[in-house]
Amino acid sequence: MHYYEKGTGFPLLLLHGYCETGSVWKNVEESLSTKYRLIIPDLPGFGKSNLISDFNLEDIAVSLNDLISKLGVSEFIVLGHSLGGYIALAMEKLYPKCVKGFGLIHSTAFEDNEEKKAGRNQVVKIVSEKGPGLFLQNFYQNLFYQQIEEVIGDLQQEGKQIKGESIIAYAKAMRDRPDSSDLLKSEKPKLVVAGVKDGAVPIENSRRMKGIANNCDYIELENTGHMGMFEEPEALLSGIESFLDRAI
Repeated sequence: MHYYEKGTGFPLLLLHGYCETGSVWKNVEESLSTKYRLIIPDLPGFGKSNLISDFNLEDIAVSLNDLISKLGVSEFIVLGHSLGGYIALAMEKLYPKCVKGFGLIHSTAFEDNEEKKAGRNQVVKIVSEKGPGLFLQNFYQNLFYQQIEEVIGDLQQEGKQIKGESIIAYAKAMRDRPDSSDLLKSEKPKLVVAGVKDGAVPIENSRRMKGIANNCDYIELENTGHMGMFEEPEALLSGIESFLDRAI
């Protein structure tokens, strides 16, 4: 699995979302790396990391734990964007003694409802029949409330490297993931970041998580869709730093 590191201090694992790479953290990594050891992978099948076969999200969590174990890390905080949040929850479930705290950034602990599952199945159908290009054509643009054309263009350019097999495999893995909302009730430090204009994770969903979560920092970004690290990076960074100051 490809990854890069930046900074020194307590280890912070940053996980990107669906059809992204570790580059999505570029607006916050410089500041975070002044206090923390950042470990930023490309998840299998994205960026420079090869896809693994027949996996679920817990398998990805195991691969990530193998990576950080090889780096000599036994305790860490994990922050995940979207898909990365689902994997962060899987790591918390499998390795609770290693995960000192976790953050869900434009992500959810709830399983997909039937409408969302139908959408995943539609992605599988489209990509299987027509290839990834048609699906990715408007995918990135739809993640943003603020249409930041340069950023969207960069993501689209990166997306050209993604194989259809990766898109399909993760769509199925996300569709089939279990509900993990029970993990929100623990006393472990946690962070939930929501975009008020998010079309992928509706704000009502995030507010439900706030209602059941214990020991949780909750942040709403008013002018953000699904991509707070680009749409309101300073507010997101401030929220992450406050959470880390409390959690470590």
